[in-house]
Amino acid sequence: CLKRLRALDSKIKIGVLAAAALIDLKSYLAAFDACCFIVAYDCLTPEVHQEIKAAGLELMVWTVNKKAEWQNLIDLGVDAICT
Repeated sequence: CLKRLRALDSKIKIGVLAAAALIDLKSYLAAFDACCFIVAYDCLTPEVHQEIKAAGLELMVWTVNKKAEWQNLIDLGVDAICT
């Protein structure tokens, strides 16, 4: 389905959503030709952050409900916060 979508519009952004850390994150994202990783904020580790940024991909986190958590994620340099 995503391959057909990509064929229709090569510029469309595809992201991978996860509620857990993935073992081979780079390969998994490459399999979907993803430009971003969208992860539950409490599953985000410094290693995942570093891997995503080193690969030149966007990092988004989701369900962040406390102001202090928002600020920590902003300071970390996530690209977007969904809540």
